[in-house]
Amino acid sequence: MATIKPTPSFNAWTDASALRAAMKGLGTDEAAIIKILTKRTLKERLEIQKQYFQQFGLDLHEDLKSELGGKFEKLVLALLDSIPDLLARELNKAVTGLGTDDSELKGIICTLTPSEVTEVRASYEKLFGISVESAIGSDVSGDYKSLLLSLLTSQRKPTVDQSAAAMIAKQLYNAGEGRLGTDEDTFIRILSENSFKQLELIFKQYEKISGKVILQVVDEEMSGELKKAIKTIVKSVTNLPQVFAEQLRSAMKGAGTDDSVLIRIIVWRSEKDLDLIKSEYVKHFGEGLATSIRDETSGDYETALISMVEEMHKQSRIRFQQQNEQGYCFAWLQLAWVWTKSVERERENCVRRNLFEMTLHRPTLTTNRVYFEVLLERRKGRIRLTSVE
Repeated sequence: MATIKPTPSFNAWTDASALRAAMKGLGTDEAAIIKILTKRTLKERLEIQKQYFQQFGLDLHEDLKSELGGKFEKLVLALLDSIPDLLARELNKAVTGLGTDDSELKGIICTLTPSEVTEVRASYEKLFGISVESAIGSDVSGDYKSLLLSLLTSQRKPTVDQSAAAMIAKQLYNAGEGRLGTDEDTFIRILSENSFKQLELIFKQYEKISGKVILQVVDEEMSGELKKAIKTIVKSVTNLPQVFAEQLRSAMKGAGTDDSVLIRIIVWRSEKDLDLIKSEYVKHFGEGLATSIRDETSGDYETALISMVEEMHKQSRIRFQQQNEQGYCFAWLQLAWVWTKSVERERENCVRRNLFEMTLHRPTLTTNRVYFEVLLERRKGRIRLTSVE
């Protein structure tokens, strides 16, 4: 499930020394920084930070900030934050300045576990000297505000009770379909007070009562940001990795990239369920998460993100794909050879040349075996090689 796992024979002293060497003198060895920080767990990264200060009397966070820049800097500094601090900072950005980033508010608050809510609230007050409820409450309004604040302050009951689920499902029905108008307060109370496992039972019971899935009911009964927030909760209950996959897709589709979302999810979920998120991404969007990241990012920032998305010792394959009007023709490639079926000789040679050129220029991608996706656009007469999970 996780893409970043505890490092065998981890040595904080060695890593701290390597990071110092990467930043000492003229220039910066970004590859060394990426190799260390993107392949260590949060616990290990915090130990490195502590060891760095003990060895050199310097703040690793400040040294990295002075040596790096742009999106790459933001990602690397996020790796030195605890997850509650990272999420608290993102919530603060969402309500600071002109306008409100409702997508970020919903994307974080509606997916938090009870323990994460407690930790984020404590981090927010520690970092900004004000409660997160006060900060958000002054920036949103109406039933949407009531839902967000309820999610932040209510204690979800840990119990899972089948008989209670049927009764609560009936309450939901009476608050929506079973009456003229909608009792939003009842929806908010039920969604914020029950555990995700209990809500899953409630939604199943609701379908038996109504004949409709709960998402359809929310579409019919709700509107605006409240509807979007409730749909995020419902989807989180049924398939949390899919929710994050959809957030990642939204962050990368269209003009520009929402790098804050990209960094938040990959850093947050890399030790939890990023592998499952990758599977949902492929399932729903037809391409690997790493492929999308490569299309939308570049340089050291791209390399660092891909390093976190891909598992460390992953044995991979090389896939050759020819696309034409009839569909797809697949063949498997090894690093030094290409096997093809019904592919023109000149295309095979072109793929070989491009593959060798890529591995020569990007040696960090050539472990024992590497997985490439080769996209041939026959009618356009061009070839593109991209690394994927």
